[in-house]
Amino acid sequence: MADASAPAGGYIPGLDGLRALSVLAVVAGHAGIPRAPASLGVTVFFFISGFLITGLLLREAAARCGGFSITNFYVRRYLRLTPELVLYVAVAAIGSALLFEPHGLLDLSAALFYFTNYVDIFSPADPQSPFRLGHLWSLAVEEHFYLTWPLLLSLCIGHAQRVVALCGTLVLLPILIRTVGLGAGLPLSYARLASEARVDSIAFGCLLATGLHYRRDLVQAWARRGHLIGLVGALLVALFTFGALIGLRGEPHEILVYTGQGVGLLMVFAYLYASASGAWLLKLLEWRPLRFIGQVSYGFYLWHFLILYALAIAFGRARPEELPLELQLLCTVLGAMLGTLMGWISLKVALPPVRRLRQRFGAHLLVQRD
Repeated sequence: MADASAPAGGYIPGLDGLRALSVLAVVAGHAGIPRAPASLGVTVFFFISGFLITGLLLREAAARCGGFSITNFYVRRYLRLTPELVLYVAVAAIGSALLFEPHGLLDLSAALFYFTNYVDIFSPADPQSPFRLGHLWSLAVEEHFYLTWPLLLSLCIGHAQRVVALCGTLVLLPILIRTVGLGAGLPLSYARLASEARVDSIAFGCLLATGLHYRRDLVQAWARRGHLIGLVGALLVALFTFGALIGLRGEPHEILVYTGQGVGLLMVFAYLYASASGAWLLKLLEWRPLRFIGQVSYGFYLWHFLILYALAIAFGRARPEELPLELQLLCTVLGAMLGTLMGWISLKVALPPVRRLRQRFGAHLLVQRD
Protein backbone atom coordinates (compact mmCIF):
# COMPACT_ATOMS: atom_id res chain seq x y z
CA MET A 1 0.00 0.00 0.00
CA ALA A 2 1.36 3.45 -0.91
CA ASP A 3 2.11 5.79 1.93
CA ALA A 4 0.08 8.88 1.21
CA SER A 5 1.12 10.42 4.49
CA ALA A 6 4.76 10.86 3.64
CA PRO A 7 6.70 13.60 5.39
CA ALA A 8 6.15 17.13 4.17
CA GLY A 9 7.81 17.43 0.81
CA GLY A 10 8.16 13.65 0.51
CA TYR A 11 7.47 11.85 -2.72
CA ILE A 12 4.00 10.31 -3.13
CA PRO A 13 4.13 7.43 -5.64
CA GLY A 14 1.90 7.67 -8.68
CA LEU A 15 1.08 11.38 -8.66
CA ASP A 16 3.58 12.26 -11.39
CA GLY A 17 2.26 9.42 -13.51
CA LEU A 18 -1.30 10.67 -13.06
CA ARG A 19 -0.20 14.17 -14.01
CA ALA A 20 1.41 12.76 -17.14
CA LEU A 21 -1.76 10.94 -18.20
CA SER A 22 -3.77 14.10 -17.51
CA VAL A 23 -1.63 16.39 -19.62
CA LEU A 24 -1.55 13.81 -22.42
CA ALA A 25 -5.36 13.73 -22.37
CA VAL A 26 -5.36 17.52 -22.63
CA VAL A 27 -3.01 17.42 -25.61
CA ALA A 28 -5.10 14.77 -27.38
CA GLY A 29 -8.29 16.77 -26.85
CA HIS A 30 -6.78 20.04 -28.03
CA ALA A 31 -5.26 18.28 -31.04
CA GLY A 32 -8.83 17.57 -32.11
CA ILE A 33 -8.99 13.82 -31.39
CA PRO A 34 -12.72 12.99 -31.17
CA ARG A 35 -13.93 12.35 -27.60
CA ALA A 36 -10.46 12.79 -26.11
CA PRO A 37 -11.23 13.95 -22.54
CA ALA A 38 -9.22 17.18 -22.31
CA SER A 39 -11.54 18.60 -19.66
CA LEU A 40 -11.13 15.48 -17.52
CA GLY A 41 -7.37 15.95 -17.66
CA VAL A 42 -7.75 19.40 -16.11
CA THR A 43 -10.16 18.04 -13.48
CA VAL A 44 -7.60 15.40 -12.48
CA PHE A 45 -4.98 18.15 -12.18
CA PHE A 46 -7.32 20.00 -9.82
CA PHE A 47 -7.96 16.88 -7.72
CA ILE A 48 -4.23 16.10 -7.44
CA SER A 49 -3.55 19.68 -6.41
CA GLY A 50 -6.08 19.60 -3.58
CA PHE A 51 -4.95 16.14 -2.47
CA LEU A 52 -1.25 16.99 -2.44
CA ILE A 53 -1.34 20.50 -1.01
CA THR A 54 -3.86 19.75 1.73
CA GLY A 55 -1.80 16.75 2.78
CA LEU A 56 1.35 18.89 2.90
CA LEU A 57 -0.35 21.59 4.97
CA LEU A 58 -1.86 19.10 7.43
CA ARG A 59 1.47 17.34 7.88
CA GLU A 60 3.27 20.66 8.35
CA ALA A 61 0.71 21.61 10.99
CA ALA A 62 1.24 18.30 12.78
CA ALA A 63 5.02 18.73 12.68
CA ARG A 64 4.75 22.27 14.05
CA CYS A 65 2.31 21.18 16.77
CA GLY A 66 -0.80 22.89 15.50
CA GLY A 67 -0.07 25.34 12.70
CA PHE A 68 1.59 25.99 9.37
CA SER A 69 3.14 29.06 7.82
CA ILE A 70 0.62 30.73 5.53
CA THR A 71 3.25 33.22 4.41
CA ASN A 72 5.64 30.45 3.37
CA PHE A 73 2.84 28.74 1.49
CA TYR A 74 1.98 31.85 -0.53
CA VAL A 75 5.61 32.58 -1.31
CA ARG A 76 6.20 28.98 -2.44
CA ARG A 77 3.15 29.08 -4.73
CA TYR A 78 4.20 32.38 -6.25
CA LEU A 79 7.80 31.33 -6.83
CA ARG A 80 6.81 27.96 -8.29
CA LEU A 81 4.19 29.15 -10.77
CA THR A 82 5.21 32.65 -11.76
CA PRO A 83 8.68 32.21 -13.36
CA GLU A 84 7.50 29.73 -16.00
CA LEU A 85 4.26 31.63 -16.50
CA VAL A 86 6.08 34.92 -17.12
CA LEU A 87 8.42 33.19 -19.57
CA TYR A 88 5.50 31.75 -21.55
CA VAL A 89 3.45 34.98 -21.53
CA ALA A 90 6.47 37.00 -22.66
CA VAL A 91 7.07 34.66 -25.62
CA ALA A 92 3.34 34.64 -26.44
CA ALA A 93 3.11 38.43 -26.33
CA ILE A 94 6.18 39.00 -28.49
CA GLY A 95 5.43 36.22 -30.96
CA SER A 96 1.82 37.24 -31.38
CA ALA A 97 2.73 40.90 -31.89
CA LEU A 98 5.41 40.11 -34.46
CA LEU A 99 3.70 37.37 -36.45
CA PHE A 100 -0.06 37.56 -35.80
CA GLU A 101 -2.62 39.76 -34.11
CA PRO A 102 -1.18 41.21 -30.86
CA HIS A 103 -2.72 40.30 -27.54
CA GLY A 104 -4.71 43.01 -25.82
CA LEU A 105 -3.65 44.48 -22.50
CA LEU A 106 -6.63 42.82 -20.79
CA ASP A 107 -5.59 39.34 -21.94
CA LEU A 108 -1.96 39.84 -20.90
CA SER A 109 -2.95 41.25 -17.52
CA ALA A 110 -5.40 38.40 -16.98
CA ALA A 111 -2.67 35.85 -17.74
CA LEU A 112 -0.14 37.38 -15.37
CA PHE A 113 -2.57 38.17 -12.54
CA TYR A 114 -4.72 35.05 -12.71
CA PHE A 115 -8.12 36.10 -13.97
CA THR A 116 -8.05 34.58 -17.46
CA ASN A 117 -11.02 32.39 -16.57
CA TYR A 118 -13.36 35.38 -16.22
CA VAL A 119 -12.01 36.99 -19.39
CA ASP A 120 -12.70 33.72 -21.21
CA ILE A 121 -16.27 33.70 -19.89
CA PHE A 122 -17.29 37.30 -20.44
CA SER A 123 -14.86 38.67 -23.01
CA PRO A 124 -13.27 35.84 -25.02
CA ALA A 125 -10.77 37.31 -27.46
CA ASP A 126 -7.86 34.87 -27.84
CA PRO A 127 -6.36 35.61 -31.28
CA GLN A 128 -6.39 32.77 -33.79
CA SER A 129 -2.66 32.16 -33.58
CA PRO A 130 -0.36 29.66 -31.90
CA PHE A 131 0.38 32.14 -29.11
CA ARG A 132 -2.74 31.51 -27.06
CA LEU A 133 -3.50 32.50 -23.49
CA GLY A 134 -7.03 31.16 -22.96
CA HIS A 135 -5.85 27.85 -21.50
CA LEU A 136 -4.42 29.72 -18.50
CA TRP A 137 -7.95 29.78 -17.03
CA SER A 138 -7.13 26.66 -15.00
CA LEU A 139 -4.24 28.42 -13.26
CA ALA A 140 -6.64 31.18 -12.24
CA VAL A 141 -9.08 28.71 -10.69
CA GLU A 142 -6.31 27.12 -8.63
CA GLU A 143 -4.86 30.41 -7.48
CA HIS A 144 -8.24 31.79 -6.44
CA PHE A 145 -8.85 28.65 -4.40
CA TYR A 146 -5.49 28.89 -2.66
CA LEU A 147 -5.96 32.55 -1.80
CA THR A 148 -8.51 31.44 0.78
CA TRP A 149 -7.98 27.72 1.44
CA PRO A 150 -4.91 28.00 3.75
CA LEU A 151 -6.68 30.70 5.77
CA LEU A 152 -9.85 28.64 6.17
CA LEU A 153 -7.90 25.48 6.91
CA SER A 154 -5.81 27.22 9.58
CA LEU A 155 -9.01 28.07 11.46
CA CYS A 156 -9.98 24.39 11.59
CA ILE A 157 -6.61 22.72 12.20
CA GLY A 158 -6.74 20.23 15.03
CA HIS A 159 -10.47 19.63 14.68
CA ALA A 160 -11.03 16.82 12.19
CA GLN A 161 -14.80 17.33 12.05
CA ARG A 162 -14.39 21.01 11.19
CA VAL A 163 -11.94 20.28 8.39
CA VAL A 164 -14.24 17.59 6.96
CA ALA A 165 -17.21 19.96 7.20
CA LEU A 166 -15.22 22.66 5.41
CA CYS A 167 -14.28 20.24 2.62
CA GLY A 168 -17.86 19.01 2.39
CA THR A 169 -19.15 22.56 2.03
CA LEU A 170 -16.69 23.27 -0.77
CA VAL A 171 -17.67 20.02 -2.49
CA LEU A 172 -21.42 20.71 -2.39
CA LEU A 173 -21.71 24.49 -2.74
CA PRO A 174 -20.53 24.66 -6.39
CA ILE A 175 -23.49 22.50 -7.46
CA LEU A 176 -25.78 25.26 -6.22
CA ILE A 177 -23.59 27.95 -7.77
CA ARG A 178 -23.64 26.27 -11.18
CA THR A 179 -27.39 25.74 -10.97
CA VAL A 180 -28.10 29.37 -10.05
CA GLY A 181 -25.59 30.76 -12.55
CA LEU A 182 -26.92 28.83 -15.52
CA GLY A 183 -30.50 29.43 -14.40
CA ALA A 184 -29.79 33.15 -14.43
CA GLY A 185 -28.75 32.95 -18.07
CA LEU A 186 -24.97 32.91 -17.74
CA PRO A 187 -23.17 31.04 -20.56
CA LEU A 188 -22.26 27.38 -20.18
CA SER A 189 -18.63 28.45 -19.96
CA TYR A 190 -19.44 29.95 -16.55
CA ALA A 191 -20.00 26.46 -15.10
CA ARG A 192 -16.78 25.25 -16.72
CA LEU A 193 -14.41 28.12 -15.98
CA ALA A 194 -15.57 30.28 -13.05
CA SER A 195 -13.53 29.74 -9.90
CA GLU A 196 -16.54 29.58 -7.59
CA ALA A 197 -18.16 27.02 -9.91
CA ARG A 198 -15.11 24.74 -10.11
CA VAL A 199 -13.66 24.64 -6.58
CA ASP A 200 -15.30 21.27 -5.96
CA SER A 201 -12.84 19.65 -8.36
CA ILE A 202 -10.04 20.73 -5.98
CA ALA A 203 -12.06 20.21 -2.80
CA PHE A 204 -12.65 16.51 -3.50
CA GLY A 205 -8.87 16.05 -3.35
CA CYS A 206 -8.76 18.09 -0.13
CA LEU A 207 -11.46 15.85 1.34
CA LEU A 208 -9.55 12.64 0.65
CA ALA A 209 -6.30 14.10 2.04
CA THR A 210 -8.19 15.12 5.18
CA GLY A 211 -9.66 11.65 5.60
CA LEU A 212 -6.26 9.99 5.18
CA HIS A 213 -4.70 12.39 7.67
CA TYR A 214 -7.26 12.27 10.46
CA ARG A 215 -9.05 8.94 10.01
CA ARG A 216 -6.94 6.79 7.76
CA ASP A 217 -8.45 3.71 9.40
CA LEU A 218 -11.95 4.64 8.22
CA VAL A 219 -10.78 5.37 4.67
CA GLN A 220 -8.92 2.06 4.59
CA ALA A 221 -11.97 0.20 5.88
CA TRP A 222 -14.06 1.79 3.13
CA ALA A 223 -11.42 0.97 0.52
CA ARG A 224 -11.13 -2.70 1.52
CA ARG A 225 -13.51 -3.49 -1.31
CA GLY A 226 -10.34 -3.09 -3.34
CA HIS A 227 -10.75 -3.56 -7.07
CA LEU A 228 -14.51 -2.91 -6.82
CA ILE A 229 -13.90 0.59 -5.42
CA GLY A 230 -11.43 1.36 -8.20
CA LEU A 231 -13.66 -0.04 -10.92
CA VAL A 232 -16.79 1.79 -9.75
CA GLY A 233 -14.80 5.00 -9.41
CA ALA A 234 -13.39 4.71 -12.93
CA LEU A 235 -16.87 3.93 -14.26
CA LEU A 236 -18.34 7.02 -12.58
CA VAL A 237 -15.59 9.18 -14.05
CA ALA A 238 -16.25 7.79 -17.53
CA LEU A 239 -20.04 8.08 -17.33
CA PHE A 240 -20.03 11.68 -16.17
CA THR A 241 -17.22 12.69 -18.54
CA PHE A 242 -19.16 11.30 -21.49
CA GLY A 243 -22.57 12.39 -20.19
CA ALA A 244 -24.43 11.34 -23.33
CA LEU A 245 -23.87 7.72 -22.26
CA ILE A 246 -26.35 8.26 -19.41
CA GLY A 247 -28.54 10.82 -21.16
CA LEU A 248 -26.89 13.78 -19.41
CA ARG A 249 -26.60 16.73 -21.80
CA GLY A 250 -26.66 20.51 -21.84
CA GLU A 251 -27.09 22.41 -18.59
CA PRO A 252 -27.77 19.32 -16.40
CA HIS A 253 -24.47 17.87 -17.58
CA GLU A 254 -22.57 21.08 -16.84
CA ILE A 255 -24.09 21.22 -13.36
CA LEU A 256 -23.39 17.59 -12.39
CA VAL A 257 -20.33 16.52 -14.39
CA TYR A 258 -17.69 17.78 -11.95
CA THR A 259 -19.53 16.30 -8.97
CA GLY A 260 -19.74 12.90 -10.62
CA GLN A 261 -16.11 13.06 -11.69
CA GLY A 262 -15.09 14.14 -8.18
CA VAL A 263 -16.85 11.22 -6.50
CA GLY A 264 -15.32 8.85 -9.03
CA LEU A 265 -11.82 10.28 -8.56
CA LEU A 266 -12.25 10.08 -4.79
CA MET A 267 -12.89 6.35 -5.15
CA VAL A 268 -10.01 5.82 -7.60
CA PHE A 269 -7.55 7.66 -5.35
CA ALA A 270 -8.80 5.75 -2.29
CA TYR A 271 -8.16 2.57 -4.28
CA LEU A 272 -4.61 3.75 -5.00
CA TYR A 273 -3.66 5.14 -1.60
CA ALA A 274 -5.81 3.34 0.99
CA SER A 275 -6.09 -0.14 -0.50
CA ALA A 276 -3.42 -2.75 -1.06
CA SER A 277 -5.28 -3.71 -4.24
CA GLY A 278 -4.08 -0.57 -6.02
CA ALA A 279 -0.38 -1.38 -5.70
CA TRP A 280 -0.18 -2.82 -9.24
CA LEU A 281 -1.51 0.40 -10.75
CA LEU A 282 0.83 2.57 -8.70
CA LYS A 283 3.69 0.48 -10.03
CA LEU A 284 2.60 1.21 -13.60
CA LEU A 285 2.25 4.91 -12.82
CA GLU A 286 5.82 4.92 -11.57
CA TRP A 287 7.12 4.04 -15.06
CA ARG A 288 10.05 6.40 -15.52
CA PRO A 289 8.88 8.15 -18.73
CA LEU A 290 5.50 8.88 -17.11
CA ARG A 291 7.20 10.24 -14.00
CA PHE A 292 9.37 12.53 -16.10
CA ILE A 293 6.42 13.88 -18.08
CA GLY A 294 4.57 14.47 -14.81
CA GLN A 295 7.48 16.38 -13.33
CA VAL A 296 7.49 18.82 -16.26
CA SER A 297 3.71 18.82 -16.75
CA TYR A 298 3.21 22.44 -15.66
CA GLY A 299 5.50 23.81 -18.36
CA PHE A 300 4.16 21.19 -20.78
CA TYR A 301 0.64 22.54 -20.20
CA LEU A 302 1.75 26.15 -20.66
CA TRP A 303 3.39 25.47 -24.04
CA HIS A 304 1.18 22.76 -25.51
CA PHE A 305 -1.20 25.04 -27.44
CA LEU A 306 1.69 26.87 -29.08
CA ILE A 307 3.16 23.54 -30.16
CA LEU A 308 -0.12 22.09 -31.48
CA TYR A 309 -1.04 25.21 -33.46
CA ALA A 310 2.47 25.49 -34.88
CA LEU A 311 2.22 21.86 -36.03
CA ALA A 312 -1.18 22.50 -37.59
CA ILE A 313 0.21 25.46 -39.52
CA ALA A 314 3.12 23.30 -40.66
CA PHE A 315 0.57 20.78 -41.97
CA GLY A 316 -1.30 23.49 -43.88
CA ARG A 317 -4.19 24.30 -41.53
CA ALA A 318 -4.83 27.16 -39.12
CA ARG A 319 -6.07 24.96 -36.27
CA PRO A 320 -5.42 21.34 -35.21
CA GLU A 321 -9.12 20.43 -35.31
CA GLU A 322 -9.17 21.27 -39.03
CA LEU A 323 -6.68 18.47 -39.78
CA PRO A 324 -7.73 14.98 -40.89
CA LEU A 325 -7.73 12.39 -38.12
CA GLU A 326 -4.43 10.80 -39.08
CA LEU A 327 -2.66 14.18 -38.83
CA GLN A 328 -4.41 14.90 -35.54
CA LEU A 329 -2.97 11.67 -34.20
CA LEU A 330 0.44 12.67 -35.48
CA CYS A 331 0.05 16.09 -33.87
CA THR A 332 -0.80 14.40 -30.59
CA VAL A 333 2.34 12.27 -30.67
CA LEU A 334 4.61 15.11 -31.79
CA GLY A 335 2.89 17.49 -29.39
CA ALA A 336 3.53 15.11 -26.49
CA MET A 337 7.20 14.81 -27.38
CA LEU A 338 7.77 18.51 -27.99
CA GLY A 339 5.61 19.48 -25.00
CA THR A 340 7.75 17.32 -22.73
CA LEU A 341 10.88 18.92 -24.16
CA MET A 342 9.51 22.45 -23.73
CA GLY A 343 8.33 21.65 -20.21
CA TRP A 344 11.84 20.52 -19.32
CA ILE A 345 13.47 23.56 -20.96
CA SER A 346 10.99 25.88 -19.24
CA LEU A 347 11.75 24.32 -15.86
CA LYS A 348 15.50 24.55 -16.39
CA VAL A 349 15.39 28.18 -17.59
CA ALA A 350 12.81 29.69 -15.27
CA LEU A 351 13.31 28.03 -11.87
CA PRO A 352 17.07 28.09 -11.13
CA PRO A 353 17.12 31.88 -10.46
CA VAL A 354 14.61 31.41 -7.62
CA ARG A 355 15.74 27.97 -6.41
CA ARG A 356 17.52 29.19 -3.28
CA LEU A 357 14.67 31.52 -2.39
CA ARG A 358 12.11 28.72 -2.76
CA GLN A 359 14.15 26.39 -0.56
CA ARG A 360 14.36 29.12 2.04
CA PHE A 361 10.56 29.01 2.25
CA GLY A 362 10.37 25.22 2.47
CA ALA A 363 9.99 24.17 -1.16
CA HIS A 364 11.20 20.81 -2.48
CA LEU A 365 11.96 21.20 -6.17
CA LEU A 366 11.14 18.42 -8.59
CA VAL A 367 9.68 16.17 -5.91
CA GLN A 368 6.02 17.18 -6.03
CA ARG A 369 4.85 20.43 -7.57
CA ASP A 370 3.42 22.42 -4.65
